[in-house]
Amino acid sequence: MMTNVVVRQRGQVTIPDDVRNMVAWLSEGSAVGLEMVEKEMLILRPHTKAIVKKFSWNEISKKINLARSFKGQNGNLSGFIIEDRNNH
Repeated sequence: MMTNVVVRQRGQVTIPDDVRNMVAWLSEGSAVGLEMVEKEMLILRPHTKAIVKKFSWNEISKKINLARSFKGQNGNLSGFIIEDRNNH
């Protein structure tokens, strides 16, 4: 099967639904390995290390919001980061 996709600005490629549906190991949050076989051929395989942990964008968002809510002696963390970035 051959399908065409577009490489976006930061090298991102969207794998079409029909391809993802045909491959059980290819789902959201899956870690994959990319192997260059020849100059014009790449192979995408499931990542084999058992240490790989799937993550939840909802959990990451909750932790970001929690970090933003902390207030120190001089205001909140977001304000500190913005001020620090402006000073550099």
